[in-house]
Amino acid sequence: VVNGLLSRDNQKEGISIPIGIIPAGSDNSLVWTVLGVRDPVSAAMAIVKGGLTATDVFAVEWIQNNKIHFGLTVSYYGFVSDDYVFLENI
Repeated sequence: VVNGLLSRDNQKEGISIPIGIIPAGSDNSLVWTVLGVRDPVSAAMAIVKGGLTATDVFAVEWIQNNKIHFGLTVSYYGFVSDDYVFLENI
């Protein structure tokens, strides 16, 4: 979604379109940070109620083909949940 919005001809318009996040993993740190909730129903309700939270985005340009790919700087959070689930099962 982020790549689609930021790869538009009018990038400023793409930046202005909000993205709603519904948690589907075991940790959901991004949704907790942005919305303050951890379950899908509460996240959907928070999205419907509105309100925006800015998040950082990074860009990587591939030298071989000059293509630019965008990502969220919180992409690593999913790795934290794997350790938590492992420790929880011990």
